[in-house]
Amino acid sequence: MPDIAILTTVLTAILGVLSSIGVSIITKFVYDIAQKDKIKVGQTEITLTDNPDETLRRIAEKLAEVQEHPRVFLSFTSADKEFANQLNSELRSHGIETWTTDEQIRVGDSLTDKIKEGISTSQWVIFIVSPSSMKSKFLSRELELALQNEKVRERPFILPVVYQGNELPLQLEDRVFADFRQDYESGLRSLLARLKPASTHIILSKPSAVYALLIGIGRYMHPLPSIANAVKNIMAIRDLLTSPTYGNLSIEKAILLIDEQATRESLIQAINQLTDSAKENDIILIYFVGHGVQSVGGFRGSESYLLPYDAQLEHLDQTAISGTELTQLLSHSHARKTLIALDNGGVSVSPPVVSGEKMNLYFQELFKSYNDIVVTSPNELAYHLR
Repeated sequence: MPDIAILTTVLTAILGVLSSIGVSIITKFVYDIAQKDKIKVGQTEITLTDNPDETLRRIAEKLAEVQEHPRVFLSFTSADKEFANQLNSELRSHGIETWTTDEQIRVGDSLTDKIKEGISTSQWVIFIVSPSSMKSKFLSRELELALQNEKVRERPFILPVVYQGNELPLQLEDRVFADFRQDYESGLRSLLARLKPASTHIILSKPSAVYALLIGIGRYMHPLPSIANAVKNIMAIRDLLTSPTYGNLSIEKAILLIDEQATRESLIQAINQLTDSAKENDIILIYFVGHGVQSVGGFRGSESYLLPYDAQLEHLDQTAISGTELTQLLSHSHARKTLIALDNGGVSVSPPVVSGEKMNLYFQELFKSYNDIVVTSPNELAYHLR
């Protein structure tokens, strides 16, 4: 059975970047993850591993697939079958899986059990409203089952589609509905906007380009605590940002510097390269996995530093990158926004080296007067990349 701490790490990472459907699915099987070696997303079982990166990849990959191709349960009466079949075809042409009683129920099946299964394994229920559906006791039962599921999921789950008539079921009276009565295309657009919104991808709305500097320092030239997962973490971030499986971020220029590549000179050169390239509608991302320190007193007073591979604690001004210097390096950028994410890989440190959380606090204070520079924790990065 996978380690619970590892699973917690995986879940935290996923919850930080996934959209509402993904979070709802995750919430539904948190308990099962702690008890089993497998979880189920949609109709697919995922085998968990002791490697958090691999488990995260498997879960996120399947969740992205579920969100890109959601499954919907179509609830309608036989009198509305012609409209339902047309809608069914339209949804499938947009990559949406559909569940209908005609296709899923066979001779000998329990009608109630199959419908319960269809509703519980779908991401949405589309309830087609018409005078005939308002009178149907069978559809009334389907609606009750869907409402029970919605309560458990704690998110909107039932999407009313008005085909004919002017009434909604009492339970759906306050719901916004997709109106197909006068304009079919308009009704379809409003329905698709809910089923496949822009937030289908983890990172969604994008600027003209993103220029990224990804730095991972697991070992240092001079005596400093090592960071076991620094390189692995920064490579995972690189894969996350560039892979279409996880998001829709187009990185025009991604500079990756790990261990001995991440010298002070290389970091300064890379930052200059990004600021020279980024245009007014672009984003610069600097993601640093490594150590930071804060000096107290001295000629300059209190100062915070990021430690490159060749940093020396006794010569910080010459070998590290101070917050003041970083401000100067970024000052001539035309980018719409600069994001700085600081992480020390969770390694236990002692003074003068500081934790990733404190690094973020120091640099947030430093840049608080700069509207176009955001210092963020890794968990909030996806939000700021919008």
